[in-house]
Amino acid sequence: MPAKKNREKASESPVVEQVQASAHEAIDEMARRAAPAEQQVRDAAAQAQGRAKHTADQATTYTQDIATDISEKIRQNPLVSIGIAAGAGYLLSSLLRK
Repeated sequence: MPAKKNREKASESPVVEQVQASAHEAIDEMARRAAPAEQQVRDAAAQAQGRAKHTADQATTYTQDIATDISEKIRQNPLVSIGIAAGAGYLLSSLLRK
């Protein structure tokens, strides 16, 4: 139990209390100074997220438009589409054999 008494005496020491108070003040000051930077990072991240979502939405719309256009062209010209598909398949199989 003597170690516990020594710790109790040390924690009651004015020097220890002064060091603790200084440490708390320093931590509080660092937190106060970091708050604006944290908010700036959060704002920048939110803006980046918004831009990324907008870009992804545009890409999705663009891809859907292209798919719709291709589907319409296939319906309008089925024989040409079959010929193009056969030619592409032939080229691809020739490349993969080598």
